Amino acid sequence: MNRIGQDYIGVRQPVRRTTPWHWLGISLTIAAVATAIALIAPSSVATDSKADGDSASTRDTVIIDTPVMANAPVASAPASAEPVRVAMTMPEATPEPLDASPAMAMPAPAGSVFDTEIFAPANLEPAPAMPRWSSIEIQRGDTLSLAFQRHDLSYGDSLAIANLDEFGRHFTRGLKAGDTLRVQADPKGVVHAVDYPLDNIRTLEVRRAEDGFDARIDTADVERREAYAVGSIDTSFYVDALEAGLSDQLIMKLAHIFGWDIDFVLDIRQGDRFTVIYEELFRDGEKIGTGAILAAEFNNRGRQLKALRFTAADGESDYYAPDGKAMRKAFIRTPLNQFRISSHFSTGRKHPILHKIRAHHGTDYAAPTGTPVRATGNGRIAFRGTKGGYGNTIIVKHSNQYTTRYAHLSRFASGVGIGSRVRQGQTIGYVGMSGLATGPHLHYEFRVYGTPKDPMRVALPTAEPLPEKHMAAFKEHAEPLVAQLDSLGQVQVADNRDGD
Repeated sequence: MNRIGQDYIGVRQPVRRTTPWHWLGISLTIAAVATAIALIAPSSVATDSKADGDSASTRDTVIIDTPVMANAPVASAPASAEPVRVAMTMPEATPEPLDASPAMAMPAPAGSVFDTEIFAPANLEPAPAMPRWSSIEIQRGDTLSLAFQRHDLSYGDSLAIANLDEFGRHFTRGLKAGDTLRVQADPKGVVHAVDYPLDNIRTLEVRRAEDGFDARIDTADVERREAYAVGSIDTSFYVDALEAGLSDQLIMKLAHIFGWDIDFVLDIRQGDRFTVIYEELFRDGEKIGTGAILAAEFNNRGRQLKALRFTAADGESDYYAPDGKAMRKAFIRTPLNQFRISSHFSTGRKHPILHKIRAHHGTDYAAPTGTPVRATGNGRIAFRGTKGGYGNTIIVKHSNQYTTRYAHLSRFASGVGIGSRVRQGQTIGYVGMSGLATGPHLHYEFRVYGTPKDPMRVALPTAEPLPEKHMAAFKEHAEPLVAQLDSLGQVQVADNRDGD
């Protein structure tokens, strides 16, 4: 029997040994051949589908006719046997195939520049959202960081802005309830810009820079026109100033200018007169507000006081008497804007709670709980805490000579601690009735070398006069303003006589 015949009658032949890597190579070869046939001759591929034109099942089975390989894992097969039918499971068919040639429909090799799994638009990172502008209204007791926190803005950015050289003070001492900031920030809370209107014509602009933030004050183009108002006291300073045509803002400015010399609660008398020369601001022919007071005169209880605004060559503006002495003193007379004196300085007052004679070393100002309390002069906080019958107390040291004390506070202003530097007029606390108090009020003391003095009568130290180098320019500037005040005052006196 020849060798070929032996193959057919099952004579045992020597078996060629194979390894697992050999079978892996065979399997990969079969898969490669099947893929090539599917790509080149799709007509030879038969797929099982649902009858009557139904859509393909979720995963279709593909039958591929392929010849048996010499080393295929088949024990024996006749040479004339039919080709082996290999079953493969294909991924889900595309419901709506594109109208393209078979070549165009070929899948791109994975990882190639045409691989849609990589370059599909859904897998591209979205462009970062652009920063947007929004408005933030400052609420009572707000600091910049609190306002930022309420709107999910960066705490670190609030600190950086508040600590800007020259401009940071506007965000630490200048913020008031009702102010509105325009802030540009991205969705992550990173601040890119802040606009803070300081008044009708000035806006503080803060912009992000490479190393933090830059700031500048932008001044709108406005027309300034001079205006004046004259009036006399009949009922109260505030009411009569309104009737004379002054706005709330101008009334507060006028009281501030003369506040070191006149107590507008105790010193005002019927028949007192005032004259004010001020700026009105116009933009495109429309009035948008009032500007600075240029000059003012107040006749109070026979005293004639004049104040003239002067801007020195270094850009600093302040008010001076006609002889160049500063109107501003080292201290303001009272620590509250609105109040009623409920108890005066006394060495023999009967205490309302202890019911015994006890010296009263200050002045009590009755005011609603929460009324802001102002530092009466520049200095540093020497004490902040609870102090016996004084309750919540702040002591400010102004120099080795002067200290002031503020007692019965309901709470302390934020950002004001022991060692903090405070400026005249800065809010340091709020009226309350802590300690030995029968009602909400502020107990205020003024001490010289530790000895209590009557805050309403003590002679307050003055600020530095105008430097001599500016005196010539000041006198040239002041002369026409003084003449104008005198002229307006004479007209007012004449009108009052005619009215009598």
